[in-house]
Amino acid sequence: MILSLAAALVLASPQTWTLDASRSQVSYQLVHKLHQFTGTDHRLQGRARVLPDGTVQVEIRGQVKDFDSGNSNRDEHMLETVEAEKFPEVLVRALMKGLVASGTRDGTARVEAKLHGVKQTEDVPLTVSFPTPGAAHVTGVFNESVEGFGIKRPTLLFIPINDAMKITVDIWFNRDGA
Repeated sequence: MILSLAAALVLASPQTWTLDASRSQVSYQLVHKLHQFTGTDHRLQGRARVLPDGTVQVEIRGQVKDFDSGNSNRDEHMLETVEAEKFPEVLVRALMKGLVASGTRDGTARVEAKLHGVKQTEDVPLTVSFPTPGAAHVTGVFNESVEGFGIKRPTLLFIPINDAMKITVDIWFNRDGA
């Protein structure tokens, strides 16, 4: 009886997970009529809590300066465009319901992203898998509006980039204590 009560208490408490920065990345892709480019951040920080009812709360932080497109001039221009000195951080909070910590599940998360001091909230399709006990892998691809974050779209030859910014998420979490 005492053992079952102890097991019930453990199962009833939230699980905490820490982002594995060595395997995680978030990328953005921007398109112009003449070319496209991708900037990737490998220096993310984050945590997640899985509540007993299967609700997942996630917070991920990144620094704007850590996004690398492979072209230092372009990256400098992007830092100016998003006013990185004034708004150095990208913050993402997500809420997903009905998660079962096994197998693979396609679902939708309510995501609040803050960039350039502006928050956008929307439902985002994600895939969550648990390839090994104590490890979770989250992937997804979706679009955000550059202007929706209050960012004036950069131009090349007087032609602005497309407003749609493609975001690709490839995040790994490890369960604390696993």
